[in-house]
Amino acid sequence: MEKETPSSRVVHIVIFTFLPSAAPEAVQNIIDLSRGMLKTCIHPITNKPYIMSVTGGPGVAAGAEHKYTFVYRFALQFDHDWYMTRDAAHLRAAATVQQAVADGWMSVGDVVQFLEDEGNGESKDDGDSGV
Repeated sequence: MEKETPSSRVVHIVIFTFLPSAAPEAVQNIIDLSRGMLKTCIHPITNKPYIMSVTGGPGVAAGAEHKYTFVYRFALQFDHDWYMTRDAAHLRAAATVQQAVADGWMSVGDVVQFLEDEGNGESKDDGDSGV
């Protein structure tokens, strides 16, 4: 297995849009499935959860109130590749999302992945937003 290095960490971002008419319990099910990947996705070698972190939340910009974004972090490219193509829990959740899209009450917007630069994760904490 590959050695974990900062340059091999993968960040995966997905944005869901829920129609205003979507049933709140159906929306919550998708949110719970998405957050649950942290515990339900099991590594094929270690048999332990392998996603480093999952965070997400609703949009706050005007016009984004029906959007929900999730950010997943993976230690290795291998882990992300496994997640996308072979992880049973993720494939089940993706099928649920695909059915919701087919049913017409949600859509999947941008899905992007990138290698995390070594400088990422630094923050400016002086109380100035820089805006």
